[in-house]
Amino acid sequence: MLAIKLGQSLPSINSALINADTYSIQLTGTEYASVDGVVNDVDVTEGSISLWTKQSSTSGNGVVFKMIADAENYMQIFYHNGTQQMRAIYEAGNTYRAANMATVIEGDGAWHHILMTWSVTATDTVNIWLDGVKQAQSQVAAGTWSGSLSVADIGQNTTNGNFYKGFIDEFSMFDRVVDIGEVYIANRQPINVTGASGLIGYWRFEEGSGSVASDSSGKGNTGTLFNSPAWTTDTP
Repeated sequence: MLAIKLGQSLPSINSALINADTYSIQLTGTEYASVDGVVNDVDVTEGSISLWTKQSSTSGNGVVFKMIADAENYMQIFYHNGTQQMRAIYEAGNTYRAANMATVIEGDGAWHHILMTWSVTATDTVNIWLDGVKQAQSQVAAGTWSGSLSVADIGQNTTNGNFYKGFIDEFSMFDRVVDIGEVYIANRQPINVTGASGLIGYWRFEEGSGSVASDSSGKGNTGTLFNSPAWTTDTP
């Protein structure tokens, strides 16, 4: 009887955490998603970006995500092809900080969870996590942020270059530093972060067609898909 009760209780516990994930988008080198509306809610001193990706084989650099005020003030998750490193980069007042991921995921055929966090006011750090494990931390004296964020793109560097090649799913942003356990559970499907504290953008890419990516954060920061990324049922 005890075994039956435990077995019955598990689905109800997990159902609040796990997404019914049907679709993702595939980027092949010309497509991207604009989520410019989110820049009005971003805290440049502290925040987090969480996403799932399956990176395709490539011969060039690629930008997973970039938000920019100008060339000296921006944040991005960037793939450097020469070193095969995924990098979480924060630049303010021409002071550059990068946390470089050691594990290579290009072309391995697997879905991976990536988390980038930054904090200027508390610990002055940039971190990058892969599948629940902190890969790197950069701690450099912060510059002074200047200007207002104006552009935010998933899949390119905001100037039609360094297009990312791979699948993207369950992309979320926060105006605070999240703990890894809030956005990732080992060996499970993606966590549904709807309603999470500090959530400012959440693009699940569940539409399955069209050029719109709905925002599930409640902030109304709807995304627009450009150059027709492929909708695919290949998901984490």
